[in-house]
Amino acid sequence: RCAICDRGWTINDCWDCESRGWPEKLKDDTERRIVHPACYREELAQFLERRFRGAFQTAGYDAAALRFARVPNLKGPGTELSNGPGFQVQTPYGQITVGWLSQRIEIDWSATGQDLAHLFKDATTTVQPGLVHIRDGYEVVAEYLRRIREELTTA
Repeated sequence: RCAICDRGWTINDCWDCESRGWPEKLKDDTERRIVHPACYREELAQFLERRFRGAFQTAGYDAAALRFARVPNLKGPGTELSNGPGFQVQTPYGQITVGWLSQRIEIDWSATGQDLAHLFKDATTTVQPGLVHIRDGYEVVAEYLRRIREELTTA
């Protein structure tokens, strides 16, 4: 039975999470996790949305004003099982897209039309006029989102 939905499967529609690299963030060490790929994608998407919502809230965005929409993974088609979806987030300050690209998180504010690269002189990864990459976790995501919010508030 699938460890997420508790339905049965055939050999063609099950996924062994341990042998395929079940992400530590979702791993349940008390049981072997064999699931449907669709169940895994949904669980991962819900987990990531909660984490990104938390980062936006920590950064001072009004939770009631945020609108999250799932988008295909930012790295490209076929990577949703390893990286999860991205999210286009409508904020009072404009649209910001966030999501995982392999081992890093991307924050893309290019839809706001603002060049905010100067806010991330301390970044050790990719910084462009409309985006920044982060390898250091959700705390840094929240800090960078705070900087973006403060700058867009005064723009």
